[in-house]
Amino acid sequence: MKGTLKIATMFKIPVYLHWSFPLIFVYILFIGYQIGAGPMEMSAIAVFVLTVFLCVLMHEYGHALTARRFGVNTRDIILSPIGGVARLERIPERPSEELKVALAGPAVNVVIALLLLPIVYFLRRDGLIYEAKNELEALQNWNNLLPLLLITNIGLVIFNMIPAFPMDGGRVLRSILAMKMERVKATKIAFIIAQVCALGLFIFGLYWPQYVLCFIAVFVVLTSRIEWKSVAREAALKGKTVKDLMQPIQQKLYLDQKIQLAIDLNKIQARNFLVFDREENVRGVLFFQFVNHAQKEKDFEAEVEKYISDTWENLSAHYPIDNAIALFQQKGYAIVPIIENGQLIGQLDMIALNKYVQSI
Repeated sequence: MKGTLKIATMFKIPVYLHWSFPLIFVYILFIGYQIGAGPMEMSAIAVFVLTVFLCVLMHEYGHALTARRFGVNTRDIILSPIGGVARLERIPERPSEELKVALAGPAVNVVIALLLLPIVYFLRRDGLIYEAKNELEALQNWNNLLPLLLITNIGLVIFNMIPAFPMDGGRVLRSILAMKMERVKATKIAFIIAQVCALGLFIFGLYWPQYVLCFIAVFVVLTSRIEWKSVAREAALKGKTVKDLMQPIQQKLYLDQKIQLAIDLNKIQARNFLVFDREENVRGVLFFQFVNHAQKEKDFEAEVEKYISDTWENLSAHYPIDNAIALFQQKGYAIVPIIENGQLIGQLDMIALNKYVQSI
């Protein structure tokens, strides 16, 4: 996966670090320098941050392992400076299942907090946090590690239960609404509530001032919209097959034809082509990028066969369109022939497919 580094695989689920994750340590060094902290103090801050991310990782595994119980696999877990995300292959079909998956993550933090509570109570009867002028000074003290970890896990529960995507509270809200109405309508209502929450966070961040809350508010606006559009598209594509979006083969190209023909056709409109032999069998595909390359190289007299690709396969006319989209993305297809009852009846082109999906 681009921009990530695999660090572990647990419970058959790979864990990746986002490329920006090391920026946390750059930030720690910067803060340490600003407050004049020594190596021991900066080490205390670094250990606290890493322990928090261990709790975040356990939180994400709570989602992933609960989803597995309902037959939903997790592609991977990605950790970044702003948190973690367990990328499920799909949303559980039943709202009650989605509710349990959404609550599983915060439940892990509740368990961690409950385990830490008696330890902190017996070790720190003289006060939860040793006297400090500010949060940074408190972080530098190794004796504050467990109390701060307890407070952080409680904070993670509260923050994640804000009823706004991508926080777990948004999914909890959507799943509860979906028990009474269609998922699309439930997601739209949850999306609107997320926008209101984002506005509140932004105003609060400006007034406090805590500008990180303003950043989170913008993040909520963008991700909640993505969630809404994703569910709307999923609903629009549900039940549709490749045949519903299939196009007729308007222009055939043959192996022995000159690439100049494809160049001329692409001047009218960029397109991908199925390439045939003279017995009318599909022998390959021609990407418009390859046509552009031929034009750039002025290779006008070359035969089409020189530029064809074998990145394609036959698709049945009854193949689900959402599966076809995933197939195009995973295997890099640009155009495929559509077969029904052993006969070629049309083609499915990535350009047209993208335009349809974006129009939903």
